[in-house]
Amino acid sequence: MSINVSNDFKLRTKKIKQQDIKLTILEEAIAQEIQLANNLVYYNTPVRILKEENRAIAKQVIYSFEAKLFKTVMRQIEITVKNVSVVKNKNINFKYGLLVNNSFEYIDLGDFYIKDVEDDKNKEELVVTGYDKMLNFMRLFKQSELKLTWPCSVGLLVERMCKICGVDPYSLNFYNNALLVDEDFFTTQEITYRDVLEKITQATLTTAFIKENKLYLCKISDNAIDSLDTSYLSNLVINEKFGPVNALVLGRGQVEDNIEERDDKSIQQNGRCEIRFDENEIIEYKREQIIADMFEQIKGLEYYSYEGADIGVMWLEPCDRLLLKDRENNEYSSLYMRAHITINTGIHNDDIGADLLEETDTEYKVTTKEQKKTMQVERLAKKNEGLIQDLAKETSEHEEKLTEVLQDLDGIKQQVSNAIDYKREVEGFTEIYLENAGQADILKFEIKGNKTYESNLFPRTGLQPRIRLQPNQRGG
Repeated sequence: MSINVSNDFKLRTKKIKQQDIKLTILEEAIAQEIQLANNLVYYNTPVRILKEENRAIAKQVIYSFEAKLFKTVMRQIEITVKNVSVVKNKNINFKYGLLVNNSFEYIDLGDFYIKDVEDDKNKEELVVTGYDKMLNFMRLFKQSELKLTWPCSVGLLVERMCKICGVDPYSLNFYNNALLVDEDFFTTQEITYRDVLEKITQATLTTAFIKENKLYLCKISDNAIDSLDTSYLSNLVINEKFGPVNALVLGRGQVEDNIEERDDKSIQQNGRCEIRFDENEIIEYKREQIIADMFEQIKGLEYYSYEGADIGVMWLEPCDRLLLKDRENNEYSSLYMRAHITINTGIHNDDIGADLLEETDTEYKVTTKEQKKTMQVERLAKKNEGLIQDLAKETSEHEEKLTEVLQDLDGIKQQVSNAIDYKREVEGFTEIYLENAGQADILKFEIKGNKTYESNLFPRTGLQPRIRLQPNQRGG
């Protein structure tokens, strides 16, 4: 969903244009603007005069972001400025404008908090960096602030997080907004609200960024919202294609307990292209119930990676789907995922692009339904309780073996327990061997028959464990 601009604005973008920016300091009693000055004015205005007048001037603004699917995006601006004290630790609204029909039409790109200042006080000009309101989420997640009753829905969690972080939600109508978060998995991990938000983007199959100063959870559209040809783009290089997505894997990190949904027909035709989410507590304990529907939401997702330079397409937002056209008028569907835009009173240089989603390939690791009959491994990271529990359950035709390891997060103590249930059906007179018993203690040994006999079955006198000889070790 791009920023709404007039068609005249888009047409003017293609031509030699007169541009302007507005940098407005929001925290002053009277709104104060930072002038974007040309080189002549900028270099001939002493810092002393600016300090006396309590104002700042800027030479250049760089607007940039780098987005990745199913993660959070934070946009930033870098301003080359004189009299840095005026802007340091201030919220600044950033607008970009073009002269259209004898007046400027502006795009509001949001508010940015000036947090970082170049460390060189001897310079007359410094570069300051401001970040959008995603910065507000970079504080420790605390249940004591949220005061939530668990379980709670993902939508309610997002709403409450936004309230604590001082950012309104753009909308609470997104996929899986009613999915329940069973308990507070996050406080004791000492992670930030932004970290939790990233887990939410995976569970909701969205990408989170700030739109109109509000938190927006964006679902990737299949339909292009704009078309960019060579009149907008130069040096366009179309790279590899990502997708179509034909497998979804929900895993548990280094413990290879993965479940998957896949489209075998698409894999056969296109090769395997998977998306994998690991160790996400929001979905980890209900994977089997939700994976099929999640896969339906993203099955077939595809886009081309590319890089290029444009002439100032400022109305696009992260994750907007684009139709790119090369000089031969070939069309490629892609996404607006990366921008680095330099704005001054002269040349306007933009670099844009989209990178491939980080590749994963879990095909050889996935536990299929058939394999799960023989091996189940679970890591239940009860991080909110400070415990990690590993359960390994191996089932064969004759026995079931369960190993449980309970360890605190500091590794201070560890409890290990093992149990083997051995079962075998036999007929007539035969010998029964306890396989893989090793030096373990036999706590209980039962022999049962499936019929009623005049005399009960019982072990012979003097029965005791012994090492089973392999066939080539036995006598004749």
